[in-house]
Amino acid sequence: MRTARLISFLGLILLAGCGQPQSTAVSPQVPASESGAVSSSAVTAPPERPVYTLYDSRFVGKGHGSLLFFAQNSDPFSAQSDLNLRKLYASGSAVVSTYRLDFGSETGARFNYGVIVPDTFVLLGPSGERKTSMIHPQEEELKALLK
Repeated sequence: MRTARLISFLGLILLAGCGQPQSTAVSPQVPASESGAVSSSAVTAPPERPVYTLYDSRFVGKGHGSLLFFAQNSDPFSAQSDLNLRKLYASGSAVVSTYRLDFGSETGARFNYGVIVPDTFVLLGPSGERKTSMIHPQEEELKALLK
């Protein structure tokens, strides 16, 4: 009985630590002003053209498709996807906006979209419904998601 209580207590402590906020900064290799990525607090209206920016629920599912990118700063796959996204948006080949979410702190969004690992992309339709998802996509696969 005592062991079961201890295990339950330790489980609660572990679960409480899962939602601790982490940095949501876009990859530090390229300044945000050069990459086209901006802070979600600086954006007050939906973007007119596709952008790669931090997640803002006000602009997802409002008549435009979008791509959610669940990234983790310490994950090498997320870092590679970040570089690929920057290249694609710089070239102007993206048709939908991509919103970056911090994998560690966005537990509610992860639950809603069924995301269990970092570097997961979830493509949403115009009304915010999940269309498809992809884990660790290559650059060509990202291009296909952004069309």
